[in-house]
Amino acid sequence: MTRIRLAVLVAALSISAAVFHAQAPPAEQAFTFTQIVPGIYSALGTGTMNVGSNSAVIVDQDDVVIVDSHISPESGRAMLAELKTISDKPVKFLINTHFHYDHTNGNQVFPPAVDIIGHEYTRRRLTGDILQKGMFANLLAALPQQLDTLRTRASVEQDPAAKARLESQLRVQTAFAKSVKEVTPTPPNVTPGSESCPISATRPWRSRTASMPMRATPCSSMRTASLERSVTSSASHECLSQR
Repeated sequence: MTRIRLAVLVAALSISAAVFHAQAPPAEQAFTFTQIVPGIYSALGTGTMNVGSNSAVIVDQDDVVIVDSHISPESGRAMLAELKTISDKPVKFLINTHFHYDHTNGNQVFPPAVDIIGHEYTRRRLTGDILQKGMFANLLAALPQQLDTLRTRASVEQDPAAKARLESQLRVQTAFAKSVKEVTPTPPNVTPGSESCPISATRPWRSRTASMPMRATPCSSMRTASLERSVTSSASHECLSQR
C-alpha cells in the first residue's frame, strides 16, 4: 500500500510539474499588437528591445502590409517573427513613411519578394552617405559614450529599483549597439513616380505606375489612395526637416 501511495504521489508531482511548465509565460515579446479596426493593428514596443518607433500592420485578404521596419535589423526580424501571432499571411509590402533610421534600419531583413514602398526622396537618402554623415552617423558615434554612461550610473546606483531599471536599459542598448553594426541601408524599390533609378539584383526598382496590383475588392482603391497620400505627405515632412 505504501508503494502504491508513493507511486501515486510521484505521478501527481510529475503531472503538476508538466502543467506548470506548459502554463509558464513565454519570454516577453518586443511588440504588442493592438487591433484598431478589423485587419488594422498598431505595433508598439514593449521595452524589451530598442525598436525606435511604432508601426502599423494591415492584414489584407491575401497578404500583409507593414508600415516602417524599425530601428535595427534585430527589431525588423522581431517584427516579422512576432507578426505570426496575429496572422500567418505573407508580408507583401513594407511602407517607409520617411528615411529616418528608426523607421528604415530593419528594411534589409525583409525578403526580396517584399516590395518596399517609399517616396523618391527617401530612396535617394538611403542610397546616399547616411553611414558617414547625418543623424544615423551621429548616433553610431555617440553610442559608446552612452553605454559607458549607463554602466557608470548602474554601478553606483544605490536604489534597487532604479539600479534594476538602469541595468535593463544597459542590456537593451548593448543589444541595440551590436545589431546596428550590421545595418545595410536598403532603399524603397517602389516610388511614386521617378525617371531613373539603379536596379537592385534582389529587389528590382519599379515606378508607381508598376507598383501595387489592384484587387477586385471595394476597399482596394481606397487603400491604394491612402498609401499614396502616406508616401507623398512624407516628402513634405522630409524636405522641411532638411531646412
